[in-house]
Amino acid sequence: MTISTNYYNYSSSLFSSTSQGSSNGSNNILGQYMSIKNGSYKKLLSAYYKKMDAEEAGSSSTTGATSEKSKMLATKKDADSLKEATDKLLNTGKNSIWEQVEKEVKDEKTGQMVKVKDYDYDRIAKAMNEFASSYNSVLESASKQNDLSVLKTTAYMTGITKSNKVALGKMGITVGADNKLTVDESKLKAADISSLKSYFTGSSSFAGRIQGKAFDIGKSAMNAVNSLKTYNKGGNINQSGDLGNWFDMVC
Repeated sequence: MTISTNYYNYSSSLFSSTSQGSSNGSNNILGQYMSIKNGSYKKLLSAYYKKMDAEEAGSSSTTGATSEKSKMLATKKDADSLKEATDKLLNTGKNSIWEQVEKEVKDEKTGQMVKVKDYDYDRIAKAMNEFASSYNSVLESASKQNDLSVLKTTAYMTGITKSNKVALGKMGITVGADNKLTVDESKLKAADISSLKSYFTGSSSFAGRIQGKAFDIGKSAMNAVNSLKTYNKGGNINQSGDLGNWFDMVC
């Protein structure tokens, strides 16, 4: 930097004057005194520190933008986790949690172990807990955002859940005052299986609609990241560029 170089050269000259001959030393001291008196030394220092302040401000802007980017990427990751958790509920076919499996149970009349087909309620409860945990994580990370689209879509998702609060409660899924979900496994396992399947299978079901909102939240978060601008030390704008590809590589 020109300013900082001049500043250090000037400082070196000022503090090395005593090592020179008396004649030259007197001239140097006189010249330095005149520089201080006419204000050029002060101007040099003022320009130098102004430059330093500008660099610090640029660094602060970059730090703030980086923090926003990190929060947006966290929301994107949580939204993706919710989509995956919802997939386990929506999937049909051979490996679906809604397919009956063969179990051995004790016949109450004979006392013998017999094979019967029934739903794997432990597996259903596990999938439901994963769904609730992922849903709650999205609410937490989205609440830290400043992006209007992310906030609106998250509010829409909680609205869908609230409108099904009574029915979900009957199936052991409680919607709290903070909009988060809690699963009562005992109540879930005792719930009517037809009701569970109607709410958690099919694209137009409750689970299907939540998955759609999770997709929208993740998309909004990445749009916000890709439009985010930061500033480098030179005061120039750094456009974040195609951070979507970067996110795919690191996550």
